[in-house]
Amino acid sequence: MKDYIIGIDHGNGYMKTVGSVFISGLDTYIVEPPMAEGVLRMDGAYHVIGENRKAYDPDKTKTMDYYYLTLAAIAKEIEMRKYPRKDGSFILACGLPIEFFGKQKDAFKTYLSQKKEVHFWYSGKDYHIRIKKVVIFPQGYAVIAPQIASYDGRVNVIDVGSGTIDILQVINKKPVLSKCISLQVGILTCIDDIQKYFRMQYNMELDDYSIQEVLQLRTGDLPEELAASTQELICEYTKKVLAELEQKGINLRFQKCLFCCGGSLVFKNYGDLKGENIIFNTDIHANAKGFEWLCRGMER
Repeated sequence: MKDYIIGIDHGNGYMKTVGSVFISGLDTYIVEPPMAEGVLRMDGAYHVIGENRKAYDPDKTKTMDYYYLTLAAIAKEIEMRKYPRKDGSFILACGLPIEFFGKQKDAFKTYLSQKKEVHFWYSGKDYHIRIKKVVIFPQGYAVIAPQIASYDGRVNVIDVGSGTIDILQVINKKPVLSKCISLQVGILTCIDDIQKYFRMQYNMELDDYSIQEVLQLRTGDLPEELAASTQELICEYTKKVLAELEQKGINLRFQKCLFCCGGSLVFKNYGDLKGENIIFNTDIHANAKGFEWLCRGMER
C-alpha cells in the first residue's frame, strides 16, 4: 500500500500544510452547528475549526485540541491532492521549535499517533485513514534543508512564528547546536501588547483580524488614527526583538540573516533591516514543505 506524506506545521497562531493555512482555533459544541463547512465531528462532539485562536501554550499535548486541528489539516490536504479518504495510509511530517525539540519530541509523536486508525467526519465528508508513522523535525532547519548545499559560510536562520522566534546558526552547511535558541517573543506577543494598549488607551477591544490587517500593511476597517497607533506599536515590537537578537550575538549589520516563514513579513514591513546580508523568505508554508522534503529523504 502506498504511503502518503503530509507535512503539518502546528503553529500557535496558524496551522499550515503545503496547500492550506487556517487559524489554530477550535470551539466545541454538543449540538450540530447549522453549517458543515469547517466542522469536525469526532468523540461525540462537533469541533468548529479555525475561528478563534487558542491562547499560547508551549505544550500542545495538554488537550485534544491540536489533535483535532491535525485531523482537519489532513482532511484539507486529502481534498487538495486527491488522496483517498478511505483506507489511505499516511505519514505525518511535523515539527517543534528548536528549544522544545529535545524535551517534547517523543511526547508530541505519541500524541499525534495515539490512534493508528482514525474515523472522523469533516466538512460533510467521512474519512477513515491509517496513521502509519509520525516524524518530528526542528522548525527553521526544515526551511533551509532543501537548499542547504547553497549555504556557504555562516547563516543565521531566524524563523519568526506566532509563539516563538527560533534561531538556528548554520556554518558551512552544518547547524551549530550551541547556537540554537528559541525566544518567547513571537508575533502573538506583539498582538497581545497591542490589545492591552487599546484596552488601556481607548477602552476598547481590538480583535486579531484588525491587527493582522495592519501587520500586512493594510488598514482594513480601522480608522486612520487607530491604524497609525497600531503601526507605531508594531515598530516598537520589531525594535525590541531585533535588539534581543543583537544581545544573543547576531550582528544584523554584516552577518547573513535569513528571516523566514509567515511572521518574517512583519519584519520585512516594519523592521529597520537593510543590507545585502538580510534575506527574507516570507512563505508561510515553508516549514511544512521542508518537513515533507526531509521525510521523503528518510523514506528513500
